[in-house]
This record gives sequence, structure tokens and C-alpha cells, in this order.
Amino acid sequence: MIQLSRRFHLSRSISRKFRFLICLILLIILTKLYYEYVPQWEYDESHPELISTGDPDKVAIDKMCSPTSHSCYSVIDLFDKSGRVRRAIYTHGFEKDFESMVALVSPKGLPAKESDTRIWEVDHREILSQYVAAMILEPLMLAAIGIEHERDESTSLLVIGLGGGSLDMFFHKQKPKMNITVIEIDTLVNNLAHRWFGIEENEHRRTIIADGVEFMYKASIEGQKFDAVFIDACDTTREMPCPAKVFLEEKVLENAKSLLKTMGALIVNVLPLIDEDENVGKVKQKLLSKFPTCLSMVMSSELNTVFACVNYSLEKENRKSTYELIQHRFQTLVLRYNLHALMKDVQFTLLN
Repeated sequence: MIQLSRRFHLSRSISRKFRFLICLILLIILTKLYYEYVPQWEYDESHPELISTGDPDKVAIDKMCSPTSHSCYSVIDLFDKSGRVRRAIYTHGFEKDFESMVALVSPKGLPAKESDTRIWEVDHREILSQYVAAMILEPLMLAAIGIEHERDESTSLLVIGLGGGSLDMFFHKQKPKMNITVIEIDTLVNNLAHRWFGIEENEHRRTIIADGVEFMYKASIEGQKFDAVFIDACDTTREMPCPAKVFLEEKVLENAKSLLKTMGALIVNVLPLIDEDENVGKVKQKLLSKFPTCLSMVMSSELNTVFACVNYSLEKENRKSTYELIQHRFQTLVLRYNLHALMKDVQFTLLN
């Protein structure tokens, strides 16, 4: 009896040590993941409601996690040496890849470091990202959207993916009579955009909380038509987060194509983080399997490639003159919208 009792106590002791060891290992792993993926911020004493990143040129002003996508987002203000301030939003785990970035307008005579930038206005007329500029320029270069304002009232845009609203709000400010519908699946992203990025809701521009794929399917059945459909929706895929994989499915591309007017264009943002050429090539093949003509823009300072595809073909004898016309429109537009410095060395190719 004594021996049996000792064996029993010995096995319980081993079991306890084993469980303790497992718990200790799990705690170490969770702690490592926390410090690796969650930004470690402290409260800024000069602005008690702000969050300091420890970097004097970067202040985080909000961070929230979404119950819809299970992703966490941070909004930060970035200060440069000239005193200009930019606001950006990013998904945790992708800290170096901002989903959107906008310029802020400082109060006159007040240095940025002495002001609470949370109350600064957003300048939606200034574009800070090459890929956003490319998404704006391509439908204008292809004449899906008129360069002048004659067609604005009859022009309709569909934007899948809100982010910080820099794409749709630029169009809304530059061409306020255009009809713009933005689809955002995540209520949290919508709330952050409205709170920190100056998003406007009115008769000409609206945000709808919905699944972009489902919205396009229903819109296709209803016979809705748009001059341009923008897909700037991403997921958390490490290899190529943009576009979200579902938007490259055959049926989804067919629905997007059916939404276009005769001269309409589908614009797709592609962000490959691994095997860039291979992944961009796969997207190009899928798009060209549905569209006879595409225009691609490869960014010079960002990893993005932006495609704009149309439903019409180009005759070989007209290819050179069409390319020259597109090139001329590009030069006209970058000067008009003050994008010549941002778009320097960006390459575009006509795929037919």
C-alpha cells in the first residue's frame, strides 16, 4: 500500500510539472507574439489623450480591433522636418504598408509640435501615394472618366474598399457632381475613416456597409452600370494582400465586367509582397482572360502595380497613336493635379 501510494503521488507530481512547463512555454510564445505584432505605445504627457510611439515624428491617435475581420487597425500622424503632417491608417502586422495616407492642413501660424493635430482638417486634393494616384489617373487616361467637367453629372463610380477614403474623396473634391458609391465591408474601418479622415456623406457621395462581392453580384442582376469600378480591397494574405483573393475569382471578375458602361474601366490595385513578378503576372493573365485591353502602371517607389481594363479592343494600326494619346493625357493630368513629382519614373504599358 505504501509503494502504491508513493507511485500515485510521484505521477501526480510529474503531471503537475509537465502542465507547468507547457503553460510556461505558451506564455513565452504569447508574450513574444504580443511584442512582435502589437505596437508598444505609451501615453503622451503633452497630449494625455494621444498615444506615443516613442518616435517624436510619429504619434498614434487611435487603434481599434474589428469583430468583423478580426483585424486591428491603427491611425497615426507622421511629422516631417518641414512641419507638414500626414495621417495614415494601417493593419497590425502590416505596419510598413499603409492602407491610406492623407495630408493635413495646419492652422495658420501654429507649429505642428505645439498643436493637437487631431483637429486639423484633411486635404483631399493632395495625393501622397503613387498607387492611389495611378488609380485616379488610369480611368482618366483611358477616357472612362472625362478630364473636363462636361460629363461629371452623368458619371458614376463604384469603389470597393474605403480605407482612409483618399481615392474617392479626391474625386469628390475635384469633381463634386459625380455620383460616387463606396462599399466597405468593415464597420470599424468606416468609423475610423469618418472620424479621422474627413469622409463626407451627401447626395453625390455615399458609403455603404456591405460585402463588395455580394454588392457587385446584386448590382449586376439589377443592371446597374458604372463608368469606373475600383477594386482596392485587401485581405491579410502575406504573399499578396491586394486585391483580396476573392476578387480574382472568375465569376467575380465577370460580374465586375458586366457593371461597366461601354467605355468603362475596371481598376485593380495589386500589392505583391513576395514573388512580385510572378504574382503580378498571374493577376495580369486573369484580367486579360476577361478583358481585351488593359493598361498597367508599375510604381517606382512602391511595390504596387495598378491595372485598368476596358471592354473594347485596339486595332494594331491604331495601337501607336492610342498609346501616344494616353501618354499625352498622362502628362496633362499630372500637371493639372500636381502629381508630376510623385509620379516621376512610374512606367505604364498598354496590354492588348
